[in-house]
Parts: sequence; C-alpha cells; structure tokens
Amino acid sequence: MVGEQYYCYHNLKPGDTIVSRFKEFKGGLKGLVHYIIVLTPEWAIHNLPETGVALISMDKVAEDYREVQKVERFEGGPTELESLIARAKKVMGRPYHLLQFNCESLANYLRYGRPESKQVLAVMLVLVLAIIALIGFVIAAGRRGAQSGGNGGLATPRQHAGYAV
Repeated sequence: MVGEQYYCYHNLKPGDTIVSRFKEFKGGLKGLVHYIIVLTPEWAIHNLPETGVALISMDKVAEDYREVQKVERFEGGPTELESLIARAKKVMGRPYHLLQFNCESLANYLRYGRPESKQVLAVMLVLVLAIIALIGFVIAAGRRGAQSGGNGGLATPRQHAGYAV
C-alpha cells in the first residue's frame, strides 16, 4: 500500500529510474546515491553488495529510499520497455561489483544496453589526476635534489648530528 502511494506520488512509470540517497551507508560515506529501476507499480529492481541484482517491492523502496533526488523518466516505447525487462531477467542474481557493475551500471544497462557508471568514472578520473600530480611532485623533488647536491637540500644524518662532512 505504501509502495502504491510512493509510485503515485512520484508519478512513476515502468522503466523510470529513481535516484535516491542511501537511507544509511556502511562506513558513514555521504553523498552516495542509489539507482532503482521501476518495473511495475509493485516491483522494482536494484543492485546492492549484499544482494546483487534483485527485485525489491515498491513498499520496501518507499520505506528505505524516501529521499528521492530525482526521477529519470523512461523515454522509450513498448518495444524498448520489453528490451529493458528482458535485460532485467538476464542479469537477475548477478553479483554486485563496485567498479564493473554497480547500481548505476545496472540502471544504464537496463535502459540503454550499456553498463556505465558516471560515479565510477568520476572517481577514476580523480585517482588518475592524483597519480599524475604525485608523479609530478616526485619528479620535481628529484630535480631539486639534483640541483642542491643530491639530497633535496636536506641535512644528512651526519650533518644533522653536528659532524663535519
């Protein structure tokens, strides 16, 4: 009953994707969202580490995912909806994988046939940029060290202890 009200309140249709903040997330991480794809007024599908790809009742969606950030409307017609449902049946029970097949990947796979995650791509971009910055720092420190006698201007243990070199 609660799920039916939630479905009507958000004007949901089969194929729509609910993007919601997590009710709670292990480790206290903030800002993460969960993608849930509506299949019928009673059922949706999602992907979690604990369950993998699984059905979830709209009652449970209404209970656990009240803070809806947005609803991505399904733009396809009946043929595309049939394809979405066929893909859902194909991946039912598939294990969750943070980088390769998370909840956003599932939503994009079901809707467009491509398992992509912008959240993962953004994190990977940040990691690549951090690695590039670290490499640049190491190279710059090496150059400074070579210009100042090979130790980056730091005192050697003997100099630091007051010994003459």
